Amino acid sequence: MTADAAIAALRGVLFDEEGFHGNAEEYSDPRNSYLNEVLERRTGLPITLSLVVIEVARRVGLPVAGVGFPTHFIVRYEDHPEPHFLDPFHGGRDLSREALMRLWRRATRGAAWQEDALAALADVRILVRILTNLKVVYTQSQEFRRAVVVEEKLALLEPAEVVHQRDLGYLHFACREPGRAIGYLERYLKLAPEAADRDQVQQHLRAIGASIARWN
Repeated sequence: MTADAAIAALRGVLFDEEGFHGNAEEYSDPRNSYLNEVLERRTGLPITLSLVVIEVARRVGLPVAGVGFPTHFIVRYEDHPEPHFLDPFHGGRDLSREALMRLWRRATRGAAWQEDALAALADVRILVRILTNLKVVYTQSQEFRRAVVVEEKLALLEPAEVVHQRDLGYLHFACREPGRAIGYLERYLKLAPEAADRDQVQQHLRAIGASIARWN
């Protein structure tokens, strides 16, 4: 059986029989980013539904990978002679080259096409993207303590990315934990002394100091 035929069979099981579908109505629901919730509710984001497809396909020996396409995660699978692409958020439909170009133009507002947009993404990058989505959801809904937990995981996955120290500082301040906020922001400035936002971070540090004085 070719990879194309096997993917078609997998599509029938996951989307037709099991009913997995994109959660367009509640796109910002944090449950869409938790794999256990996605499996139970049969709905999620493009990236988490793609992860379901990837893990099931790999268990039957299919050569699949995630593709971090701008604003809309998709799945790539290898079949002779060219790779194919499918969209788990919309029932696992096949994406032609023309469909991919339309998605690109919509996501980038007409930026020049970059072929590496179709490259396979490492598993750790998929996890980082899921956690980043979740961090945004929690921050926008002002669930700052939950956002801190997510940001801590991002910092563990990407220890060389010093911006996580900065963001932990901002989030701890939003949680009214100025001491921790100061510690993280000062660490960020120490690790990135030439950071483009250095002046802004220093302003935040001064504002935190002033707030501590008011609270006391």
